Amino acid sequence: MELRVLHINIVGSSDLSLLGNMKKLEILDLSSSKIRTLPQEIGGLTNLKSLRLSRVFFMIIPPKVLSRFSLLEELDLFYSFDKWVPEGSEDISKACLSEVASLASLKNLKLGISNIECLSSPISLCAENLTQFLVMIYATPRPNSYEMFYGTLNAISEGYYAAKMSFSEITLPNLSNWVKMLLERTEELDLFKCHGPKNIYPELSGGSGLNNLQSLKIQVCGDLEHILSAEAEGVPILAFSKLEELQLEDIGNLRKICHGRFLKGSLENLRILSIDRCSNLKHIFQMSMAEGLPQLEEIQILSCDGLEKIFMKNEAEDEEGKVLLPRLRVLELVSLPNFSMVCQGLLSVHDLPLFERLCIYECPNLKRLPLSLSPKSTPRLREIKVGKTWFNQLEWDEISNKLHIQEWVKVEFLNKSSIFNRTRPCRRTRRPRPR
Repeated sequence: MELRVLHINIVGSSDLSLLGNMKKLEILDLSSSKIRTLPQEIGGLTNLKSLRLSRVFFMIIPPKVLSRFSLLEELDLFYSFDKWVPEGSEDISKACLSEVASLASLKNLKLGISNIECLSSPISLCAENLTQFLVMIYATPRPNSYEMFYGTLNAISEGYYAAKMSFSEITLPNLSNWVKMLLERTEELDLFKCHGPKNIYPELSGGSGLNNLQSLKIQVCGDLEHILSAEAEGVPILAFSKLEELQLEDIGNLRKICHGRFLKGSLENLRILSIDRCSNLKHIFQMSMAEGLPQLEEIQILSCDGLEKIFMKNEAEDEEGKVLLPRLRVLELVSLPNFSMVCQGLLSVHDLPLFERLCIYECPNLKRLPLSLSPKSTPRLREIKVGKTWFNQLEWDEISNKLHIQEWVKVEFLNKSSIFNRTRPCRRTRRPRPR
């Protein structure tokens, strides 16, 4: 048969071995079919360039089928077969992940991995042409894990991030080189309820600065102490230079985002910072980072009981150091019982030309407005949302400053129900990838 494209939905028992006779077939889409086992005969479709098997629940892929597709450019196993066996396994009933890794023409890959042994398995990855991938790694029953990531597939199809990895509810072993290679190319990385690493760099990254990463979301990873951690005597490296979104949630042992020295340019593209329930965090950045965040637009910090400052000076830093946040638009500080200031001293009059919204609630140790607000320093300011009692007890250089602010911009008084209806988590604003 000369058929080159076949999209078919199998709902009952069918003899799929007949598909092996379609030698000219280039695109085969069996998504959402009810298939128990992918027949060996399909391995004879040596001209196949695209194989789509998403949402084919409980399907088994036998060994030595996928490895025959030498021209395959797209493999979609989203929400499908995930029980890969590691290299050298005695289980000969299922495909080995090395079969996928051997597909040198592969450009687009979507798959899940539920066998954690595969992460430390020595696999030779032929990834020269791989430009778009979604790899999800988990150990819990698939429906629970995948529920978190359904938006991921839509995000990739809409052009947000081409390369994504996620780790869910596992203890991370020592990662094999094939995992580290994918991490180096990853643009969006999610970790949920993972144990093991005390930092993302260098433990999880394998020494790479993850300079392709644009979005990092970490939730409920109890062993994590730092996001970036550098040796005191080590040579500083460039890390997270393309990162735009950083979301940290419920990480009880997190002590610092950056520990040690990193090259100028690290985190320089950070736009959105959201931190929620990280109770051991006392400050967010050292003052030395304050001039290295020129793209930062949104800061949202919620329920961090230990937090005292956003920018912290150490003894070696210049007392005259400045915080320069020329693109900051939003600052939200909620339920921070020990928070007292953004940094030592207010922000410069010229620092906030794009600032639009300030929200402060349940920050009893904060005695003054944390930013310098005026028509000159914050010409785009449109709203201030605060607790009424806190606002009325603020300290002012001149009481007239309070009156001027209320005349110039709308001040809305919040209560507990209103604040928690509008926060948690930070709204993630994505920009389409350039084509």
